[in-house]
Amino acid sequence: MPCGVYSPVGAHKDLLPYLVRRLLENGANTSFVNRIADDAAPIEDVIRNPIELLESAPYEPRPGIPLPSRMFAPERVNSAGIDLSDCASAAPLCAAIEQALTEDRVARPIVAGEEQGGTPIPVRDPGDQRCSVGTVMEAGESAIQQALANANGAHSNWSESGGEMRAEALDKYAELLEQNRAQAMAMCIREAGKTIPDALAEVREAVDFPRYYAQRARIDFTAPIRLPGPTGEDNTIALASRGVFACISPWNFPLAIFSGQVLAALAAGNAVIAKPAEQTPLVAAFAVRLMYQAGILADVLHFLPGSGASVGAALTGAQGIAGVAFTGPVETARLIAKSLAAKPGP
Repeated sequence: MPCGVYSPVGAHKDLLPYLVRRLLENGANTSFVNRIADDAAPIEDVIRNPIELLESAPYEPRPGIPLPSRMFAPERVNSAGIDLSDCASAAPLCAAIEQALTEDRVARPIVAGEEQGGTPIPVRDPGDQRCSVGTVMEAGESAIQQALANANGAHSNWSESGGEMRAEALDKYAELLEQNRAQAMAMCIREAGKTIPDALAEVREAVDFPRYYAQRARIDFTAPIRLPGPTGEDNTIALASRGVFACISPWNFPLAIFSGQVLAALAAGNAVIAKPAEQTPLVAAFAVRLMYQAGILADVLHFLPGSGASVGAALTGAQGIAGVAFTGPVETARLIAKSLAAKPGP
C-alpha cells in the first residue's frame, strides 16, 4: 500500500494547539484512528471511500448555509469570486487578462461627457519603469472651471431623481464591472503593480461598494423615514444631498476606493468631480466610462486627472465644492481641511 508521512512543521509555540487539535480529532468515536483499532467495527466501513459515501448520500439543502452569492441576501448580491487554484476556472480568466494587457489606454479629462485633449504624458509600469502602459492628459484650468459649472448646474435634478433611480445605475455599474473583470484586473496589475489575487480582490471590492450604496440609497433617499414618537405626533427624518463633491482617491486601491468614493457621493444625490491618483489615472478612466454606460449622467460626473498640487488644490479651494471625499496621507488631509475651513459656509 502507498504510504505517506504526515508531520507538523513550524514554530514551537504552535505545537501545543496542534497536538490538542489532533488529540480531539483522533480521539473522537467517529475518527479513523479510533475505528481502525476497534475490532467490532466492520473493516469495509472503516476503509470506505469517503467520495463514494458522499455521492451515495441524498442531497439535503441547508437553508442555514447560504450560497456565496446570497451571503448578504436579501439586501444585496455578493460579488462573484473565482478559485484561482482551479485550473479549469483560472485558465480562461488568465487568458483574458493576457489579452487585455496588450491594449493601449488613454486617460483624458472628461467634462459633461466630452473627452478633452492636452499634452500626453506616459504612464509607467511600476514594476518596470521602462514600459509605458498608456498615456494621460492632465486637466487644465479651463476644464476645472467647466466641470464646476456643469456639476453645480446638474446637481439639483440628480438630487431630485430619487434614491431608487440612482440605485439602479449603481447596480448596473456593478454588473458591468463583473462583465469586464479581466480588463479591470489587467489594468490593476499593469498600472498599480498588483498580483492576480490582489487584482481579483480589488475588483470584488469595487463591485461590493455600488451594491451596498445602492441599498443605502433605496433605504435612506427614497422617502422620509418614520421615527417613533408620542401618540398623535408624526416624526420623520429625510436625508438630502449637499451639492458637488470632489473625490480624491489613492493609487493603492485605484479601482475600489475610487469607485467607492464616487458612488457614495452619487448615491446620496450629489454631483461629483473625480480626481484619481497621479499614478493610476487609466484604471479610474476605465471606471468612469463604465459609470456613464451604467446610467450616471454626464453632467453629474466629471473626471479630471492631474496632480494634487494643480487639480486637487484647485478643487478643494473652489467655492462650488460642497464637500470632499479623500483617501491618502495625513499631511495632505490636513491641507485639505485647512482649505475647506478657510471658505465661508459649512
